[in-house]
This record gives sequence, structure tokens and C-alpha cells, in this order.
Amino acid sequence: ALIVSITQLRHVANAARLAVQTLVWFAITALISVLIGIGIGVLTNPGSSATISLEGARASGTQGSWLDFLKSLVPANFLGLEVSSRVTPSADTVSVATSLNFNVLQLVVIGIALGAAALAVGAKAEPFVKLAQSTLEIFQKLVWWIILLAPVGTAALIGKAIATYGWDLLAPLGVFALDVYLGCAL
Repeated sequence: ALIVSITQLRHVANAARLAVQTLVWFAITALISVLIGIGIGVLTNPGSSATISLEGARASGTQGSWLDFLKSLVPANFLGLEVSSRVTPSADTVSVATSLNFNVLQLVVIGIALGAAALAVGAKAEPFVKLAQSTLEIFQKLVWWIILLAPVGTAALIGKAIATYGWDLLAPLGVFALDVYLGCAL
């Protein structure tokens, strides 16, 4: 989507001015949204009646500095993918768990760089832009299918939470859901 959007800027007059106005309006509406969310959360305190024990909870050890954040924006490889493996020996066997992770912000940086490069190349980049457009259409269709299945997944997650923590968790979840709907409406 970023690649396609950036390459379409050649058809827009005053693209830089439009980009600045868009970012300013995004910042203003994001600030208003955050203030509404914090206000609703302070007023309703949706987790106050939750009966989940916090005795085993601990602070996250993965906090970093601003420099770490800026360094994390630069991908280590072209696709921004990271593979990690963990070996767990037991009495009889050894199990290996491999996980594939990606950093969304790195994908955004890659998309902006590819879009800017395709915009700079011009007409010679049209086959690449057409590929990006058709790929975007395919992924939009996949996302739409996922959106259609979202209520089933949500019901399954609520069912798992009830099975794990009991029916007492349903009231705080209901307050939280109402908070979300109220915040979206505002």
C-alpha cells in the first residue's frame, strides 16, 4: 500500500504540501483520540473488577532507549525478517522451536524506500508498480476475508478467556468493549 500510494504522488499537484497537511491532521486527530481513550479509561476503569491474580507479574525487560528504537527501524535484511531458534533438551529427546518474526516499522521503512525509488525512476518502474498494485489488491481481498471471520475468532478468544479465568472476567470485558465502542463513536 505504501509503495502504490507513494508512486501515485506523481499524479498529485502540491504533493509535499498535501503530505504535510495530512501529517498535521493525523497528529491532531491522534492526540484527540488518545485523550478520549485516556479519559474513558480513567472514568470507567475497566480492569478494576477483574479477578486475575497479579502475583506472578513482573515488568518487561525489553525496554530500550530512543537510539535503540531508531536503530530498530533499519532492517537487518531486505524483508525485515528475523528467525530465532531455541533448543530445549529433555531426558530422552531434544526439541527445537523456531520462530519467524518481523518488525512492522521495518516493513514501513522498506515500503517507503521502495515507493520513493520507484517514483524517482519514473516510467521504467511501471512493471514494478503494476506488480505492487496487483499484490495490494490480493492482500486487500485476504484481509477482507479475515475481517469477515473476525467475529468467530473474537468469540473463540472470549470463550478461551472464560474457560481459563471463569465467568467473573466477562463483566470487565463487557465494560472494556463498551469503552471501545464509546471511544470509537466519539
